[in-house]
Amino acid sequence: MFCEIINPSDKAFFEAGDLKIAALVTFLIGGGQYGAEAEEEGAESVPIFLFGGGEDWWNDHFDEPMEGAVDRHAASVAAALRTVCYGDVTDRRLFDSALAAIDDPVKRAAFVAEWNDRHRTSLNDIMGRAHHIAGKLETFAARNAAGGAAGAE
Repeated sequence: MFCEIINPSDKAFFEAGDLKIAALVTFLIGGGQYGAEAEEEGAESVPIFLFGGGEDWWNDHFDEPMEGAVDRHAASVAAALRTVCYGDVTDRRLFDSALAAIDDPVKRAAFVAEWNDRHRTSLNDIMGRAHHIAGKLETFAARNAAGGAAGAE
């Protein structure tokens, strides 16, 4: 699902596999201060929880506890966080096309950083924060995968 991040600064979007991952991404980057509006017609969005209620909303929508959900879905959440991008839908298509054409990881990271700098108009660095959290979750997921594989032998 393709979502616009509802926030007081720059227009930004991300992609998530489902509402659960979209909610986790939104909670991580906004701490309840952001929402995520699903772009697909009829798809449910993640509300803003400025005054609380996020855990109740979570419990009404999902059959697993909110506590530990990021850890359980670390790889999917990290992948969705990597898709956070400033701009409108047209900008997003351009970003995705350019990123797909860059094979070198160092050049990809430089392109993402430059895009972030050129498209961010606020001190509120949503894209940078999302990509930073993604890096931490990727490390966490890799360690868990290695530990799980070693424990299975």
